[in-house]
Amino acid sequence: MGIFATLPGLEPILPAYSMLSPESQGRIAAGLVTEPIFTATDLVQCASSIALVAGVILHWLLSRRVHRRIARWTWTLAIAVAAGTLWGRVLFLMPVMNHHLHKYRQAAASELHEAADMARLAFESMHPTASMLMEATTVCLLLALLVGAAAAGLESVKGSEPS
Repeated sequence: MGIFATLPGLEPILPAYSMLSPESQGRIAAGLVTEPIFTATDLVQCASSIALVAGVILHWLLSRRVHRRIARWTWTLAIAVAAGTLWGRVLFLMPVMNHHLHKYRQAAASELHEAADMARLAFESMHPTASMLMEATTVCLLLALLVGAAAAGLESVKGSEPS
């Protein structure tokens, strides 16, 4: 079980959020613990995506052979879509989600029930989209890995045949 499933059941007490139910305080506590991890993960992914896209560009510039064109284009497209979904989520979705999340925490700490509920609902409404984009990034990277490995394997087998 993950922290978001476990911590609310432990009913932690957060004095700053005493207006909330113990379950809600548990979700806030889980978010406070995981938010820096999510941020660090996004930073690592962004840096890695820059290196990966640079590698793809170098591959295209330096590769003289054009064998396996379909695999090469599939590999490139999968990486481009993965990078695009990552950067789209990080640049356009996450700032708005984080705004609503911080607004929720501030309103809850100030005991502004309606404002807290509105901000929480706004945050939660975006969560499925963020999850879908993360899953799409993962699927595209797995596709790129499989196609790249298959193409490289076929090239090495083809290259080892006697002439």
